[in-house]
Amino acid sequence: MLAVFVLVILFATCAGATCGMGGGVIIKPVLDALSPMSTFQINFASSMCVLAMALSSLVKHIFQKKSSHIPTAAAAASGAFAGGVAGEFIFEAVEKAASKILGENADALLKIIQNSVLALLLAGVLIYMLVRKSKGEYLPSPAMTIKTFAACCVLGVISTFLGIGGGPINVCVLCLVLRTDTKEVTFYSLLTVMFAQVAKLFKLAVTGGFTSNVILDVNLQWWALLIMIFTAVAGGLLGAVLNKRLSLKAVNGIYYAVIGLVIALNVYNIIYNAVTAL
Repeated sequence: MLAVFVLVILFATCAGATCGMGGGVIIKPVLDALSPMSTFQINFASSMCVLAMALSSLVKHIFQKKSSHIPTAAAAASGAFAGGVAGEFIFEAVEKAASKILGENADALLKIIQNSVLALLLAGVLIYMLVRKSKGEYLPSPAMTIKTFAACCVLGVISTFLGIGGGPINVCVLCLVLRTDTKEVTFYSLLTVMFAQVAKLFKLAVTGGFTSNVILDVNLQWWALLIMIFTAVAGGLLGAVLNKRLSLKAVNGIYYAVIGLVIALNVYNIIYNAVTAL
């Protein structure tokens, strides 16, 4: 099963780094569907892979001297961090409510909620991205920087609550806010992905989440987690190279294909976990 996870993570992080999606939007639903891990372990493993991918991809972008606007980048990072902390608190509140309602079936209810919200968001994203008109290069302004901060706060909440890293939702919102195309927002989207995950891990460390939840056990062993993280780094580096070399049309094609795949995965997970809860 680990071999399957490695292949999925490599594909997800490579495709994610190419389009600025993070990869968690694929990793999370696949782990939900195939892994015996708890919801906390799945979210943690997905977050670590997404963080490793985003960091390696951003470093690659910087070495490639990809142009970016520093105030916009700072707004994206700080907004994502603030939203990431808030999203983790919201997830904990929903998790406690689910435990009271279903007890042992709480994990199944959480997965139904997460996958349902994600499927609806992705359907909206796909519709918008298909009908929107092509836009040009990003033109920075103070107003745009403020809008980026606000948007990334919201994206940070969504990212950590759903445990996905942001995915196509980041790209769609940033294309709308920055009034530009998919390739242009990749760097800012990856910044949002990375700092949302940093915020999530920071909040868990401060509030004792790592001690109150089981991280490593027979379902998630330390060496398996390391393999998954190194695979995510490799996918991030490869995706950064592809982003630079592929045309906008090719990047958009990968983006739409990933959205369609993830919607299908989420529908499967909703049905499977509904049956399990019953």
